[in-house]
Amino acid sequence: TNNVHNPPKEKKPYKCGIRCGNQYRQWIPNKAIILDDSYDHEVWNDFEEIPGNDKGNDNRRAVLLFDVWHPDISLFERKNIERMFEYAKHQGWIGKQ
Repeated sequence: TNNVHNPPKEKKPYKCGIRCGNQYRQWIPNKAIILDDSYDHEVWNDFEEIPGNDKGNDNRRAVLLFDVWHPDISLFERKNIERMFEYAKHQGWIGKQ
């Protein structure tokens, strides 16, 4: 699947970034980032600590994250992938909490 990272409003988005494969991007306010998470990837949030801030909420990053199908996967392939995961869940191989 592809991953869509849509960071809500950030005070200093330039201190947050993402790497997917060998490509690096910085957060841009009000813009989503779409990546293929089958590649090695990472994100970072380098906000500096604010002296006297006992709540710590100015240093956090919140991300709205959802998965979408890769556009190169056909409907036939999607159905088979869904069946494979349903079978694995039924067998107890995945989905255990």
